Amino acid sequence: MTVCIPEITGIQQEPVVTDNIIANEYTLKYSKDFITYEIQNLLSFKILNNVNVKENNVTIDILAKTTEQYIEAYSIFLSLLRVRQIKFGSHCHTLKTKNTDRIISDLENRISNFKKHAEVIKVLNIKTPLDYGIFSKEDNKSILQLHKALIEHQPIGLNKPKAFFKLDIANICILLTCQSDGNGKFYIDDFFKNSNIKVSQDGNKKPFLVPIFSFLEKLGYVLFDNIPYDKILDSYKEFVDIDSRVYTQANLDLLEMLKAADELQNKQMLSKRKITLNTALELAQWLIENDKQTSLTDIHLINYLQTTKRLRDLTDEERKPLIKMTQSSEPMVRAAANILLGDTDVAKYIIENMKNDDKIIFVNFPIYHLLLK
Repeated sequence: MTVCIPEITGIQQEPVVTDNIIANEYTLKYSKDFITYEIQNLLSFKILNNVNVKENNVTIDILAKTTEQYIEAYSIFLSLLRVRQIKFGSHCHTLKTKNTDRIISDLENRISNFKKHAEVIKVLNIKTPLDYGIFSKEDNKSILQLHKALIEHQPIGLNKPKAFFKLDIANICILLTCQSDGNGKFYIDDFFKNSNIKVSQDGNKKPFLVPIFSFLEKLGYVLFDNIPYDKILDSYKEFVDIDSRVYTQANLDLLEMLKAADELQNKQMLSKRKITLNTALELAQWLIENDKQTSLTDIHLINYLQTTKRLRDLTDEERKPLIKMTQSSEPMVRAAANILLGDTDVAKYIIENMKNDDKIIFVNFPIYHLLLK
């Protein structure tokens, strides 16, 4: 016969260090060997449940995952070491440690480093949380160097410097630029904030300037984590006032964003996929409302609806113009409309009967990915 003693768990309110409430609630767990107080995503306090032990034997574990959580968790830990007391409900625990000064110094350094991480993440507009599970000493060295360059505005040393380059830190990838200070070191800047970078597109008549985001294409939207998504639409608005051909470029760039969103789906990078699609949707809506090229009217609506379909099912009202497009004289428009309506057999038939050159072009459009799904 096996007798199991289950762990008993209860949610309690407001752990307190001296007079400061450090969280809204904590979880209290009882087991055969331990009493554990857990502050979600911050810390746990495991106390040996043994009447023969005169003093509480406390183990403190850090449960944080994000940069901000680490800052908060280590700050609480630091306060505990200084005050030496924490209260959970009516239970007050006094902490005793050895080498307290050394531990305090170590915690202060850790907090300082994490705050520098947070500053770099903020200035680079990075939305992807750093994965500290794979964060190495080299990653920490790199991000502290970035702090020196981007926050303190100091030149730093680089191996094999290039005008622009990517930097991997744990799970994030950053696109940066550098410029020599004339003394063997380099000033670093966010690629997307460097006003000296110009991107041009070759046209049939003459090259024309396009937004810096045209440089990214599918791979860039998948790869880089410092893309300022909130600046993208305004950038296209600015450049189209200079040259109306930017409308056509915006449409091509929109397709690259959709290809990237599908790749992000495959990689299960769902948060990044969502922000990419929301940005693409804004761009698609802007094209519908502002681009007066009648030859692209159906294309703009198809691109808006295929972006929408990646986020949710289409409504009956959104399906109506697609039904009309199934009668278009353009095979590509008919195929795209049937894909979005879910008539896959009809879409496949239309694609199979396209001219070979048109078929090659169509299967490389992101709309074709929806048919494969």
